[in-house]
Amino acid sequence: ATAVEAALVLRARGFDLPDEAIEKGVRETKFPGRFEVLRRDPVVVLDGGHNPDGVRVLRKAALQHLRTRPGRLILVMGMLADKDFKQATPMMAAIADVFIAAPPASPRALTTADIAKAAEICTDVREALSIPQAIDMALTEAKPADSILICGSLYLVGAARTYIRGII
Repeated sequence: ATAVEAALVLRARGFDLPDEAIEKGVRETKFPGRFEVLRRDPVVVLDGGHNPDGVRVLRKAALQHLRTRPGRLILVMGMLADKDFKQATPMMAAIADVFIAAPPASPRALTTADIAKAAEICTDVREALSIPQAIDMALTEAKPADSILICGSLYLVGAARTYIRGII
């Protein structure tokens, strides 16, 4: 929205920016770590949603695009201790079949024990010692029809993206 508004302001100041160029820019914009699909069979999605509003949008997208698939939803989640994990974690854990608590790559990381406790609404909660271990656990658990959603801290998502791109 900010980019579109900037383009409209520039156009008002005399720059030649046709609607088609603005629409193409929006359509072709890539935002790594925002409902980014890295793999299929099983589907692996990354999303850095970590505040209550971002998690609400992520939950809606997961329900629409992942929970409609025939398999299970395996959720890997980690957050920073200074974020509202007590609200965000249960919102996501409630739609997961398997919840894997992972430690974000940050000194401000919430402990996996704390995130696992906040995820107790899910009946299958596990803890990983590292991001690679959490991803390996999810991939080992997943069948081709399942979906894996890795979310929470952008620190977690960034490290997960690097790790996954190195193994697929």
